Amino acid sequence: MAELGFDANEVVFSEPEPGLGDGGLGRLAACFVDSLASLGVPAFGYGIQYQYGIFRQEFDDQGRQYERADYWLTNENPWGHTDYNRDVRVNFGGSVQEKDSSGYGSPTGPSAPSRGLPGSAMNPAG
Repeated sequence: MAELGFDANEVVFSEPEPGLGDGGLGRLAACFVDSLASLGVPAFGYGIQYQYGIFRQEFDDQGRQYERADYWLTNENPWGHTDYNRDVRVNFGGSVQEKDSSGYGSPTGPSAPSRGLPGSAMNPAG
């Protein structure tokens, strides 16, 4: 890089890495949602906006690794903004009703969630 007139440290530290992982779980979730849609199964997909990355890796003077939380959303959300005027509830579990009594009908969707948590609504940018 020096031959091209770049300082390697300047390039590496010019843009912070958010440390969000390789997307493995997100990719797996997308595959599940895609399968549900392909089969015509009614479902909901929720995204979780975690305010920290996986971690920021550091080393002490003896070379031992330790991790610190990586607060990557310093300016709220780069893809949208929090809608403080809208409350949402994210439901989990529950029962599914069948369309017919044979047990072979297509599920109509969750009829009674067993638990839920309050969530923050996010509106996309633009």
